[in-house]
Amino acid sequence: MIIYKDAIDEIQSEILSDSFTISEVDDIVYEVNCPMVPHSSYTVGEEDEEDEEDENDEEKSKLSNAVISYFKLDRINMDRHTYVTNMRNYAVHVRNYLACQGSSQQEISDFKRNFQAYFKDKILPNFNDFEFYAVNNYVDNGMIVLLNHREDGTPYLIY
Repeated sequence: MIIYKDAIDEIQSEILSDSFTISEVDDIVYEVNCPMVPHSSYTVGEEDEEDEEDENDEEKSKLSNAVISYFKLDRINMDRHTYVTNMRNYAVHVRNYLACQGSSQQEISDFKRNFQAYFKDKILPNFNDFEFYAVNNYVDNGMIVLLNHREDGTPYLIY
């Protein structure tokens, strides 16, 4: 199994794995369909006490987003201005990371062009349709993961 980490995050938090269906979109982002699973599928350990049995049955009947649960992503509040500022900073960090990793100027230019186009054409016009998630130790330079729903109601994440 391949585990994807946020290379920009100082502790390189785990954010995705190839055990989920991943599609590359516009040479810049990954979209990941998110199965909904019983809440208990991604909790560690089982409660042994009989008093908590009813509570566990109730929890098991709730559905959770498998990717969000597995990677312990937290929902964060993000207004448009804050999001734009964070994403501009994130793009600068990614460009610097690419340069440090030995990427060519063409690859860095392609990243910049693709990032700006996707951000302008797909994210900003649909800003109010997204929920925002980040690793539980999120600071301003980490990746913000977007949650949206397809027309049929299927949740998906954008990385």
